[in-house]
Amino acid sequence: SLVGSVRCVQETGTWGEMEYIDNWGKQQGYVCWLNVKTGLKHGYLVIVLAILSFVLLLNALMNGLVLFLVGVVAPAYQTFKAIESESKDDDTKMLYYWCVFGFMLILDRLFGFVLLEFPFPGVLKFAILLALILKDYALSQKIYSYTCLLYTSPSPRDATLSRMPSSA
Repeated sequence: SLVGSVRCVQETGTWGEMEYIDNWGKQQGYVCWLNVKTGLKHGYLVIVLAILSFVLLLNALMNGLVLFLVGVVAPAYQTFKAIESESKDDDTKMLYYWCVFGFMLILDRLFGFVLLEFPFPGVLKFAILLALILKDYALSQKIYSYTCLLYTSPSPRDATLSRMPSSA
């Protein structure tokens, strides 16, 4: 307990738990190797390695299950609710989301290797998907109107070409 730890510090001048972690770290070959290379205490290295392991595990979860739940399952449920409702506004919002999601999926498949340069690509993807969903899917509509619509709407050049007489 914290009170016991404070007493231990007051009596011995060190943390009892830290001594335990330090002794355990001295028994691990890789922690001893890191100790020789860095000069840090064994206990500190064990704590740093535990935090790093947790962060890497979190990143792995972000790449798989969490991205699936946030990016597909939750919006699919909202889409079912939108279809069953009388309002067409929520249907439109969900269509915006799915268009942007599909566009982003294509970009991810084509240029996903760029994301590997970032330290935690799963966390970055999660943040992007969360931003698309939050505030009633407003960002999805903005991205759709600025990007997807740009590539799918006919350009003035297309209208000019369609009015030109064909040479037979």
